[in-house]
Amino acid sequence: MTQQSKIARVNGRLLEFKELFNQGKFPHYMDLYKNLVGYDDSKAGDESSKTKHAVYWQELESLRKHIEELKESYPQPLRHDGHRFNTNNDYDWTYVEVTFGYQGSYLSLVKLYVPVAYSDLPRISKLVFDFLYERKKRFCYKVAHQHRKDNICIWIMREELENVITFLQSIKQDLLPAPTFCPEYADIGVTRELFSSFNEIIARTVYKFLPTIQVPTLETYIESIEKQWANEDKYSETFKFDKEVIRKSLGCILNGKCPVTSDLAITDFEVEEY
Repeated sequence: MTQQSKIARVNGRLLEFKELFNQGKFPHYMDLYKNLVGYDDSKAGDESSKTKHAVYWQELESLRKHIEELKESYPQPLRHDGHRFNTNNDYDWTYVEVTFGYQGSYLSLVKLYVPVAYSDLPRISKLVFDFLYERKKRFCYKVAHQHRKDNICIWIMREELENVITFLQSIKQDLLPAPTFCPEYADIGVTRELFSSFNEIIARTVYKFLPTIQVPTLETYIESIEKQWANEDKYSETFKFDKEVIRKSLGCILNGKCPVTSDLAITDFEVEEY
């Protein structure tokens, strides 16, 4: 995607948000958040959707079984000294964290978005998981249970980025566009893990921005964020880190900078554990 089309896409979404806001569709910023991530349960009662969802869950259970089998075969003696294989399932996500010895803090990992069509989710998520596992490097992974635009997320070590990007290019035909407000490297959404939520911060700040302007743009949105945060030095060190990631991310889009190789790179700056 060209830089101009990325900016146009962001500006288009902001205009869409403004129109919906004016129509009263966002009584709370979490309603805007649901729209942003594409979460949609409006057809939950539709028979066709029920059938597709049932098939999806059957395939998802197969993926979970596959992961648990790998977990069982994970070398027992290596579960010490930083080796671990953790899984967790909640209402929204299946989470996995795998390490092969201590390899840096969680917050040092680079986060990639790997969105796919709902019908492709079990198949592609297995391909992605198996690739990461076979690399024998630390990674985290989650796959969504519902329709949403950020339905596969992975966290990898910085030195693994080029290998993973190359792999994702091999399945590029199966991938959907990166999240709107996330900068891209080789058409893959790249960011960092936050102490809070990237999309939640975007939704909350956009929600505050929309009533202040008639025609929102990325440039005026960034200006609005700076005003919102200007006198908020009382924020904790953890949220200061989150703000820096957001600033760099939006700056990359606005200024046509790469989130990996430019002076606004979000993959390389240091973060302390809090």
